[in-house]
Amino acid sequence: MGREVVTLQLGHAASFVGTHFWNTQTAIMESAGGDSSEVDHDVLFRAGENYKASDLYEPSENPRQLHAWNGAMQVFESDPAPSNAFLESLNDPAMLASPPTSFSAQLSQTVRVWSDFNAPFYHPKTIFEMSSHTHNDENNRFLTFSRGREVFDELDLINDLVDERIRFFMEEADSPQGFQAIVDTFDGFSGLSAAVLETLAEEYPKKARIVFGLALPDTGGLSNEQQLVQKVNRALTLKCMSEASSLYIPLRAPSPSRFGSGRWQMHLVPQARAIGLVTSTYAWSGYVAAGLDTLSLPFRLKTDSRLDMHDLASLLNPRAETKAAALSLSLPVPLPADRSAPLEQVFSISSRGRYEHAWDLTLGTPYDAMDRDALASFSVFRGVAAALQTQELGANELPHTQTQVRKILAQFARDSGPAFAQRCSAVGCSDLICTAVGAYTRGSNSVVAELPFPVHASFPQLFAPTVSAGGLVRDSVADGKEHGAVTQCAVHVRAHTGPALRPLFERAIQSLDISPRDGWLLTAFGSGTRFGLERSDFAAAREDLETLCEAYGGEPE
Repeated sequence: MGREVVTLQLGHAASFVGTHFWNTQTAIMESAGGDSSEVDHDVLFRAGENYKASDLYEPSENPRQLHAWNGAMQVFESDPAPSNAFLESLNDPAMLASPPTSFSAQLSQTVRVWSDFNAPFYHPKTIFEMSSHTHNDENNRFLTFSRGREVFDELDLINDLVDERIRFFMEEADSPQGFQAIVDTFDGFSGLSAAVLETLAEEYPKKARIVFGLALPDTGGLSNEQQLVQKVNRALTLKCMSEASSLYIPLRAPSPSRFGSGRWQMHLVPQARAIGLVTSTYAWSGYVAAGLDTLSLPFRLKTDSRLDMHDLASLLNPRAETKAAALSLSLPVPLPADRSAPLEQVFSISSRGRYEHAWDLTLGTPYDAMDRDALASFSVFRGVAAALQTQELGANELPHTQTQVRKILAQFARDSGPAFAQRCSAVGCSDLICTAVGAYTRGSNSVVAELPFPVHASFPQLFAPTVSAGGLVRDSVADGKEHGAVTQCAVHVRAHTGPALRPLFERAIQSLDISPRDGWLLTAFGSGTRFGLERSDFAAAREDLETLCEAYGGEPE
């Protein structure tokens, strides 16, 4: 045992993304019968027992969320939330023996909090509710970065969260890689998360700290003042995480206006249902979780292609001061159902230097811009060869072999990486993807995993009718018949850093330029209080972001 990862979930949206993440891990374990030749479950889970003394796996995590009442609100009590078919199926032997393929239709209508669709068990030290605040409480708001820092101090979270809870899991681990944190960046959890990560940097300076920062999709429902507060929160988080984390990846699901154009969404739900994808936290958090899960897959592989957290953070931070990275997601990878369709067309880059089948969760572009001036990039391909084994074969056609698939992916990784990326230095190896000796090239790297993404029963069915149950796609639905629920698919993600991230920092810098007409922000962020921000604090944060921005190279917009 070893290489453990402790997971933190800080915030309401983070708890949704984290629940999808843990449900995915549970689905992987169940599909492998508790054992997998490719994934080491001990990296994320700890062994435990239930009340019947039966063995079970518990996530090594510490989600922290605002206390949300369900039902009729009383002073000290509330009505229990009604159960749903998915939760009931977890305790129903008959349903477990023959479970429905998907509960997505019901969950998309009924989910209110993360526990409404949670599958795994948790250790008693895992969950802590902040009873001082209630989610969306208009009378006790938790909206700003400075308020988050204040709550961190008021609740003495150094002792309660870091010294008692996190230290428990770290001391239990044999040789932990570090922490992966999923955090809300748009409200008070931005400041609380920054305080937590700064504390972890002091307490565990040699452990990796990879942070995924969540922003809400832009649905157009916020006032200008609310939008500005969220922008300031995200900007301050970017500044702090660029200092306290080993790697920081901001994530944001696409807005409704982005649907209906671009090849990235051709095999997702039709535009008529796209609005539901981003207004339903249950739905968009699943989309984001698929990208997060795929990028972190190398941390828990058993094979030689595994990559520890420290290695990924170092790879994407070649200048030691470029800790922010962008992440693009292709879900599903549009693998053709017909064997005669050339696979190279799926993994091809347009004449404008774009991979059109991906959405950039960080930069908000309906494509992955293959910037040849990038400082570094890292790709993960999962389930490609496995999905292709179910293609329809014509006369004298044979399925794709692992070697053929790896060759195509290697060429794609080579074409999409930085111009200065070098080949593997291992003797006799000419690929950018090198799993035989566990070697990684400078600049552009990739990992190929056999395991497809499991679209489990609680995951939202985001897929168009053109996608088969096994994740293959057709140009149209034959005879108007749909394939039913998708159960697995191939996924591709690419993390990259370089000049393409300059606009992210430039927008953050602009957000912190408080004009006289926006002086109300100083009051909103607690000016004059112990943890409040003065105009000079905003100016200092802008200067820090300007310095960080220069490290990514390129020219200002």
